[in-house]
Amino acid sequence: GGAVLTGLDWPDRLRSLPAQPAAAAAPREVTVYGEAVMVQLPTPDFSMPYNVITISCTAMALFFGTVFNVLTRRMRRAAPPSAAAA
Repeated sequence: GGAVLTGLDWPDRLRSLPAQPAAAAAPREVTVYGEAVMVQLPTPDFSMPYNVITISCTAMALFFGTVFNVLTRRMRRAAPPSAAAA
């Protein structure tokens, strides 16, 4: 919702208005509503299928590349460090 001001929330400069007649002197609550905040949701257009296909293909390529790399890599034992390097 919007901002709500009750009769007790008004600034002091508005409290100095002339006094009301005695018949209407009973305190009453005043409610003021501000503008609602509008949030624009994404609306579908013709580029959205392209975006979905692009992201899906990228994810599949990353997954396939990782699996392919793990399955085809040859494990070799590292050569022991030579005494000259120390």
